[in-house]
Formats: sequence, structure tokens, C-alpha cells
Amino acid sequence: MTLAAAPAFAADCTSAKTQAEMNACFDGDFAKADKTLNILYQRLIKKLDPKEAKMLQDAQRSWIAFRDKHCAFVANPNAGGSIYPTIFSACAAGVTATRASQLRDKLNCGEGEMGCGS
Repeated sequence: MTLAAAPAFAADCTSAKTQAEMNACFDGDFAKADKTLNILYQRLIKKLDPKEAKMLQDAQRSWIAFRDKHCAFVANPNAGGSIYPTIFSACAAGVTATRASQLRDKLNCGEGEMGCGS
């Protein structure tokens, strides 16, 4: 299974004709990025010793809170509007893809590699 990072904006979302279609499309992008992230997280957590696994778990919980608050901030100018879900999901997909890339790098680090996975 190839786990490429999801782009912040998917090319197929440009063909959406209604706001509801755009919301659904970008929500799908976010769901795909989140699924990739979860797969990488599970692979990495199994590779770590218990102390490191706990550190990653704590960091990931903090990161999720950051992602949600950050994307709410990004989408806030559109609060109450029908485009809000699109803006939020596009942000969340991009931020999640970046985090997945970070975990992928850490997963692929060789033992003793300095600065790997940062």
C-alpha cells in the first residue's frame, strides 16, 4: 500500500458544482489524509519502546487539538457560511498530510540518525 501525503486541494474537487458537493469532496480529502495518518501512526507506535510510544501518543493528542483549533481559526472568517466546512476540511487535509509526512519520516529513520523525523 502506498501512503502518499494527500494534497491540500484535490484536483477532482474543482469539478464540484454546488457548495454541498465541494463540502463533501473536501471532507473526503480530509478523511483520506486522516486514514493515511492513522495507518502511519499505528505502524510507528508499534516500532517504539513504551516510553517513546507514550511520548508520541501525548504529542499526537496535542497535535489533534492544535489541528482542530488552527483550522477553526483559518475558517473563522467564513463562520456561519456554507463554505465554512470546505475551508475547514481543506485546512485539515493539508495539515494532516504534513503530519503524516512527519510520521512517515520518523518511521523510516534508521537507528541513530541525527535529526531524522523532525
